[in-house]
Amino acid sequence: MNKVYISSTEEYQPLSHRDSYLYENYLRVTTFLKTRLDKVLVDRIAKPNLVSGNVEWYSVFNGPMSVIAEYDINHQQIVEKEYVNFLSKVDRFIKELKISGDTDKETWADLLSITFSSENNILISNGTEWAIVWGWQFRNKLNFALPV
Repeated sequence: MNKVYISSTEEYQPLSHRDSYLYENYLRVTTFLKTRLDKVLVDRIAKPNLVSGNVEWYSVFNGPMSVIAEYDINHQQIVEKEYVNFLSKVDRFIKELKISGDTDKETWADLLSITFSSENNILISNGTEWAIVWGWQFRNKLNFALPV
């Protein structure tokens, strides 16, 4: 994996699910999703690594990456459309888990809902590919270039 982005732990608070921080669940979440979503969608989830006051984000894509707002409007729109498509697939899956009646699946639904809440996701890109930075309370209410 390639280091693609760095964020500061001082700017944001980590989100929790049950007895752990979300960012500690990267392997758990991606392993669970690999058998349920296309690999290319799972590859969009950046891997966090805490290093002395910063979170280094890793991806299968080449870096460095920047927040999508730093790119032209056309690229922003492409990324946003693909992100909305990603979220709709994840949301359908979450709904299936919630109505299953299985406590374990409902727990997964809660974890995935928190992980992929758009207000707690940042979209980053290298100009071609894009990834999701997650697990922290970004409180950003993603501002899309155009209404989605």
